Amino acid sequence: MPAAYVVIPTAESPAFKCKTRLHHPCRPLTKSPRSSSAGRVRVMTPETPLPPDDQQPTVSLGGQAPPRVGAKIGDAIGPFKILSIIGEGGFGVVYLAQQTSPVRRRVALKIVKPGMDTNQVIARFEAERQALAMMSHPSIARVFEAGATPEGRPYFVMEYVKGDPINDYCDRHKLDTRSRLELFADLCDAIQHAHQKGIIHRDLKPGNILVTVDTRSKPQPKVIDFGIAKATSQELTARTLFTEQGQIIGTPEYMSPEQAEMTAVDVDTRSDVYSLGVVLYELLSGRLPFEPTTLRQSGLTELQRIIREDSPPRPSTRLMMLDATESDAIADNRRTRRSELASSLRSELEWIPLKAIRKDRQHRYGSAEALAADVRRYLDGHPLEAGPESGLYRLRKFIHRRRGPVVAAALILLALIGGVVGTSIFAIQAETEMKRAVAEAERTQRMFLFLNQRLLQVADPRTASDALDTFRADQPFIDVLDAAAASIPVYFAEQPELESRISHTVGAAYFGLGRFESAAQHLSRALQLQRSLETQHDPEALRLATALAVTQSALGQHKEAEQLLRSTLAVQEQLPDQTIDAIITANNLAALLAGVGRDREAEPLLRSLLEQLDATDPLQSAAWARVAVNLSNLLRDRGEYDKAHDLSSQAWAICKAANHHDAALTAGNSLALIHHKAGRLAQAASLTEELLAMQEQRLGPEHPHTIDLHNSIGAMLTDLGQYAEALKHLQQAGTVIDIAFGPGSEEAIENKNNLAAWYFNVGRVDDACDAFESVYEMSRSFYGPDSRDTIFTGLNLATALDTLNRDEESEAFLIQLQRTATDTFGAADVLSLRINSSLGALYEEHQRWTEAEEILRSTLAVQQESTPTAVDTMLTQNSLARLLREQGQYDESLRHYAQAVQGLDTAGDRLSAAIVRGGYGHCLELSGQPAKAIRHLEQSMAELTEMLGAESPRITIVAEYLVASHEALGDEASAARYRAMLGDESP
Repeated sequence: MPAAYVVIPTAESPAFKCKTRLHHPCRPLTKSPRSSSAGRVRVMTPETPLPPDDQQPTVSLGGQAPPRVGAKIGDAIGPFKILSIIGEGGFGVVYLAQQTSPVRRRVALKIVKPGMDTNQVIARFEAERQALAMMSHPSIARVFEAGATPEGRPYFVMEYVKGDPINDYCDRHKLDTRSRLELFADLCDAIQHAHQKGIIHRDLKPGNILVTVDTRSKPQPKVIDFGIAKATSQELTARTLFTEQGQIIGTPEYMSPEQAEMTAVDVDTRSDVYSLGVVLYELLSGRLPFEPTTLRQSGLTELQRIIREDSPPRPSTRLMMLDATESDAIADNRRTRRSELASSLRSELEWIPLKAIRKDRQHRYGSAEALAADVRRYLDGHPLEAGPESGLYRLRKFIHRRRGPVVAAALILLALIGGVVGTSIFAIQAETEMKRAVAEAERTQRMFLFLNQRLLQVADPRTASDALDTFRADQPFIDVLDAAAASIPVYFAEQPELESRISHTVGAAYFGLGRFESAAQHLSRALQLQRSLETQHDPEALRLATALAVTQSALGQHKEAEQLLRSTLAVQEQLPDQTIDAIITANNLAALLAGVGRDREAEPLLRSLLEQLDATDPLQSAAWARVAVNLSNLLRDRGEYDKAHDLSSQAWAICKAANHHDAALTAGNSLALIHHKAGRLAQAASLTEELLAMQEQRLGPEHPHTIDLHNSIGAMLTDLGQYAEALKHLQQAGTVIDIAFGPGSEEAIENKNNLAAWYFNVGRVDDACDAFESVYEMSRSFYGPDSRDTIFTGLNLATALDTLNRDEESEAFLIQLQRTATDTFGAADVLSLRINSSLGALYEEHQRWTEAEEILRSTLAVQQESTPTAVDTMLTQNSLARLLREQGQYDESLRHYAQAVQGLDTAGDRLSAAIVRGGYGHCLELSGQPAKAIRHLEQSMAELTEMLGAESPRITIVAEYLVASHEALGDEASAARYRAMLGDESP
């Protein structure tokens, strides 16, 4: 199986009994009820969802909703005539009014609601008036006067701001990113003014930031609604007693973690910085950091946890997670394309909002002024405070401002030839090749001129002075590379050798960036030129051929890739001093063969390569590690986890010690998957998080290979039962994978398979079945109908069909898969035997005892002869033990159970061992051995709880068995304890 696959429980596995015995059906997730009064403030308990509308008024959670009563249209309050209602908050109503004297103007009139004129509300109302009166800034609404209605309700009169919320204004006028940043910086200036006056707004959101047009027709932000503002001065603070016990005041989507904690005394100006960061995040990406529906459908406790603990995706990632229609519309509102917007965010711009919304306020900007300053640094091309401290970053920004295009060309030359190639698959020869490429570039004036003139077309030397003002610091490297690559054939039209070399380098760069089609185009051109020069047998040309074959394989062009690898290997084996290069090519060939299910060809090739390499030789260790990992993957897929673990863990240790970064990532991912398959889920998740950090540091957080690791994390979290978090990772990976690798790619198949498994695990079996059917068809198209991977996905589909009680379809499909596997791999192949075991378990489930026993016994006999210690063998034995238990043949059943548990323990598959141990305990109880049963059942429960959490449905089944065992012993107290776990208090 390819990396990062989740294979859902099949008939031979302990988890297959989704409808009976060891595994209860997972209940579908239920939706939180929507509020029937979405616009009202309401009481909230930890289980109560918030209103779904992300444009709701400020939420004050914990207090009772006041009656909606106020002045009527046409009423006069002093010189102010009520014209209409502008808005309504928790304790006041804002009206549009016409002032008749001493001047005629429209104003905003805020009045306390009837019945809300308590001392506490009056204090809050007066605090808002004072806050506004203390400030004088063109971007903050002014207060004109205050008074009381004839009924004695306080009011105050403010500047009427006729404008749109800042995000709506920017979208309606299609402001580009630069204009949005300039407007945002002005907003920060206004908030800084408020902070200097000792006022913290605490509810900054687009609805409270309106944009008007000033006398110069320039957009100007206006901050309104200081209704929940907090003063930093003692005098006003003493009167601002409106954060009640049990209340959380503010708007969840824009609320800082410390404000969500409901300890208002600990909120300082950096809470507003956080809210500004969320506003900026939304202005740039078109979406909020957290889905409003997720927040507002969560109870208070979960909402607080999300705000405090969950890390939002980067703005560029958030954008790419949307479907194409949504993201294209967002980009259009910014006068750009989706890819360009995502690239501009990734380059450095998104660092600013991400720093502003750090969970720990110590790590945010210290003030709104500092946030504005960093925005202006970005606009001016200076290094960002939010940026890395690395000298290379500072140097790049300095060169951008101070030097001409020749120096900049040299810098990008280093980035192109010295950096990007290092991320490619051509690991062993990469360092030597890069040095050779750099030396070649230094010797070749023509190549240097190409890099200078073509990579830096954005810097026009005819107009640039001392400062390279026209060079865009946020210019995505991929865009520069695209522009340069397009001109290669023309620029080197009469120099085929140089064109081949630069095409090879550019192709390697595209591969490292995950742009496989572009990589294949340039590598093909380079190889074509080598052949025209009759140099295709040179070592460099042979490496080029291997690189092209690997790229073709990544694109699913397996036949072409195999043919090219075999022809290249045949030449390399005849040349002197080509041993390592030949091993690299042969390893790539073995990986391709394994990837299309031809394990019987791949395994002996890999073993022979390992014998030729010395893991302790620094010059060979990386090559040894890559071969070892490919062999480990084969062993893992047939359930030989201990042998697989030994190879991958050794490769991981060697590569980390020798700083073979690319090989280390490959080995680490293989090791994590072995942990995962063997049930060591916590270890798998921990290692994958470590790999993700390494990958982000090496390739960047948005690189396709980095994103693909989120797929692995999502699969592991699914098995751990952390479904909400798993879905985030799977969806984040899926969107980027479809764009970077293609919707029909190997990576896309893995992601969609894992998402289908997620549906299955949360009880959405209809959705899972549809998804598995789609994955199966994708696999047939990509791998071929006879591929091992296609048959694996078919097993998942058969399981889903059976779970939906579509028994005849499931059986017919399994028989079809059995025929295909037997014809392709032989009747004794591990996959053929696995399908047989699945059929046996299906027959057993439907009480077709004779057929089930016949197929399970014959399958087990072959497995015990060929792979006696493999996990598959133990799982078939478990199915047979369960069958015998159901027929009351307890003695033989117990023998098989004991052997299966011991074998799984030995193989290191902790999860399967814990599940099978539960079935073993049940059989002991049925056979009249309740005391012994309890020991095994309690061990099973402890292990399952550790691995899956206390809420796993598997725990429920074991608890039922424990109730029966304790009742058999007459221990009613213990039985009651486990009944309570099941929600059953009756004896």
